[in-house]
Amino acid sequence: MDVTIIKMRDRGKIIPKSRLCFELTRRGKLTISETSKNHLHRTIRTAHLTAGEGRINCELLEPVLIWVNEGRFVLSGIEHAESEGHAIDYVQSWLCLLICVEN
Repeated sequence: MDVTIIKMRDRGKIIPKSRLCFELTRRGKLTISETSKNHLHRTIRTAHLTAGEGRINCELLEPVLIWVNEGRFVLSGIEHAESEGHAIDYVQSWLCLLICVEN
């Protein structure tokens, strides 16, 4: 499905609503699937936001649907990052806005 996502956290810390801006938005196709190709070495659910030619923009591990309302929903899960050669997992939430595509 086509969505715009707004990341609600930065390195696990909640971003105040007053600071949420268009810099933190991403647009693309959202898919959720199970995969065993991950750093946890087990089968997990993964949400992917892809844009153009299947390039992954964002990834959320073990996503959970928090709420749905009028073309919007929130997914929460784990965001994996590399920092100074170390793997770090952060809590992350995505506000997803559905994009209506007319045929």
